[in-house]
Amino acid sequence: MSALVIITSCSSITHKHDVLDSKQESLLLTYQKAQSLEKTDAVESCSLYTRLSGEKFPLKSLSLVRAHLICPSPETLAPITDAMISSEPWLRKLDSDRALREALLVKNPKEIAQALLRKSQLSDRVKDKTEWLLEARKNATAANDSAMVADLSERLYRLAPRLHPNPATKDFQRVAMDFIYQRQFEKGREYLGRIIASPQMSNEEKYHARKSLRNSYKIEQKREIHIVEAEKLARWSEKNASKSRLHEAYLILARAQWTVGDVTAAKASLRRMETLLKKNNKHLVPFDEIYFVRAKMAEERHDFEEAITFYDKGEKELTPRSSFKERILFGKAWALSKMNRFPESVASFEKLLSQTKDPFETNRASFWLAKNLERAGKKEESKEELKKLTERDPLGYYGLVAYRELGSDIPALRVENFPLSGWSKPRGVDEDDHEMARALTFVHEEKLLEGFLNQKTQELKSRRDLDSEEWLYFLKAYARAGLYQPLFVQLGSLPTEIRSKMLAQNPELLFPRRFYDLIQANAEKFGVSAELMLSIIRQESSFDPMARSPADALGLMQVLPSVAREQSKYTGIQIDQFEDLYKPEVNIPAGASLLAQLKKKYRGQFILTAAAYNANERAIEMWLKTRLKEDPLEFIEDIPYEETRAYVKLVLRNFIFYTRLGQPEKSLAFPNWCLEDMQSFKVSTR
Repeated sequence: MSALVIITSCSSITHKHDVLDSKQESLLLTYQKAQSLEKTDAVESCSLYTRLSGEKFPLKSLSLVRAHLICPSPETLAPITDAMISSEPWLRKLDSDRALREALLVKNPKEIAQALLRKSQLSDRVKDKTEWLLEARKNATAANDSAMVADLSERLYRLAPRLHPNPATKDFQRVAMDFIYQRQFEKGREYLGRIIASPQMSNEEKYHARKSLRNSYKIEQKREIHIVEAEKLARWSEKNASKSRLHEAYLILARAQWTVGDVTAAKASLRRMETLLKKNNKHLVPFDEIYFVRAKMAEERHDFEEAITFYDKGEKELTPRSSFKERILFGKAWALSKMNRFPESVASFEKLLSQTKDPFETNRASFWLAKNLERAGKKEESKEELKKLTERDPLGYYGLVAYRELGSDIPALRVENFPLSGWSKPRGVDEDDHEMARALTFVHEEKLLEGFLNQKTQELKSRRDLDSEEWLYFLKAYARAGLYQPLFVQLGSLPTEIRSKMLAQNPELLFPRRFYDLIQANAEKFGVSAELMLSIIRQESSFDPMARSPADALGLMQVLPSVAREQSKYTGIQIDQFEDLYKPEVNIPAGASLLAQLKKKYRGQFILTAAAYNANERAIEMWLKTRLKEDPLEFIEDIPYEETRAYVKLVLRNFIFYTRLGQPEKSLAFPNWCLEDMQSFKVSTR
C-alpha cells in the first residue's frame, strides 16, 4: 500500500510532512480496524489492540488501555501502571473507564464506587458528574461503607444541591438556582420564597433571592411577571437593602421598563432612585450609570443637547473602577456628531483614544474619528486614520468597514497560510509530540487529542513561551480535529498582539466550518445562506454543540426550547426534551428554519435579520421607529442592546470572512448589499 496522505476537507494542499512512513501507516490502519470491530467482533478487536500495545509507535499505551476496555479477560493483559498514566496524563479519563470496567467484572461494589468517583472527578459536564456520583453512592451503600456514603453524599449535594433531601436554610439559594438551571422553575421559586419568608435570613440574602426570583421569570420568557418582580425588588430595597443594592435594583427595573418600551415608567424609576440616593445634595453612590442611561434615553428621542448634559454629568461621577468610562466618553462624541458639531466630536473621539487601553474601544473610536474628520472637511486625515485601522484591525468589524469607507477591496487571503493545509513540524516541537498529534488526529480520537493538546499548551504557558511556532502548531492541531471550543479558549488566553499576529496569517483558526455538510443541506432546504448560518453559529456557540446560554438557549444555533417546538412544524423534527437541542441534526434545522422566517419578514435585510435572531422582534420594531438612520452603520452603532449591537457587528464580520474563505485567492468588494434597503422599513413602520 502506498504511503497515506492526510487530507482535510478544507484544502487539498499537501506537504512532505503529511506523509506517514509505511510502518506507522500500517500500525495506525490496524488501530482503526480494531476500533471498527469493537462492537461487532470484540475478540478480534482485543487481539489487534493487544498486538499494538507491544509495538513501538505513538499509540502504544493507548492501545493497551483500549485492550483492557475490550478484551474478555483483561486480567491476562499487561497491567496499566500509575507511571504509564502519569507520563501520559491525557489518558486519565479513558483509564477511568478501564478501572470502572474491571471493577464491574470482579463485582466489587466498593471498587466500583471508587471507580465511579474517579470518573465523576474527571468529567467536564455537571450532568455526567452528578450521575456518576449517584451511581457511586448506590455501590458504596451496597458495600456497607458508611464513611464513603457520607463522603459521596457531601460531594453530590455540593455539586447538585437540589438533590439534598433536607438542605440547610443557608443552602436554599444554591438549591433554588440548581432547580432553575434544570428549568424546574416552580421548585426553584419555592426555595426562593422560603428564603424571603425566613426570619433567619439576612436582608442581603433576601435581596439575592428576590433578584433570582425576578430573573427566573426572565429566563422563562414571562416578561410581564418579570417586570412586576423587578418592581417588587426595587420597592423592597428602599427599606431593607444597602444603598448599593437599592441602586442596582432600580437600575434593573428602569432597564427592564425601557426594554419593553415603557420609557415614562423607566424615567420615573430613575428619578425616584436619584431622590432616594441623595442626602444633603450629595450622592450616596456614583451616578455614572444612572446618567449614562438617562443620556441614552435622551438620544432615543433625538434630544442630543440633553444627552450631552447627562454625559458630562456622568463623566464627573466616574471612579477609577467604573466600567462606564469608555461608554460615556464615546456617547458624548457620538451625540456631538449627531448634532453636526464635527470639530467638537473629533476632539471628543481623540480624548477617548488618548484615555482608553481597550483594543475594541480604540478601533471603534478610530473609525468614527475618521468619519467625523471627513465631515469636518479633513479628508486626507480621515483616509490616513482609516488606513491605519485596516492595518491594526484586519480581522475585526471596524477594520473591514474601513475598507468600505476607503472604497477599496478587501485583500485576498493567502492560501498557503491556511491552518489545515499541512503537518509541517516547526523547530522546537518535540518529534514524539508531533507524531502523537498526527496519530490521534488520524484515528479520530478527538477527545483524547483535546486532552493531549491541553497538556501541551499548558506546558507552553508555564514556560511563558507565548509567541512561538510551537503555539501555532498546537492551535492548528486543535483546528484540524474540529476542536474549536478549546481552540478559542486557548486563543483567548494569548496576549492581544500575539493573537492578532497569528490570526492575521491564519484566519481559518478563527472562522471554522465544522458541520458544514449539515449546514449546507439546511441552508438549501430553508433558503438561507450557508455563510450566514456559519456566521451565526460562530457567534452563538463557537461551534460547541453543548453550548447553553444563561437564558437557556441551547446548542450550535442557541435555540430556545419553546422556539424549537414552534419550528418543529416546519422542520418535521419532534422535540421530546430540551436536551435534544444539543444534537446538531436537531439544532441546525430549528435554527435554519427560524432564520429563514426572519429573513422573509425583513425582506432579506442583513442587519435586521441578524439583529432579530439575537433580540426579540418587538425591540426591532421599536428601533426602526426611533433609531433608523440614513447611514446603516450609524443604525448598528445605535442599537441600544449592547449584546445585540456587538452581535450584529460580529456576524457581519464573520459573514465577510466566510465569504472570503470561499474564494481565498480573490480580493473581495465590501458586500454593500448587507447594508442596503433599510430606508424602506422607515416607510413601512409609519
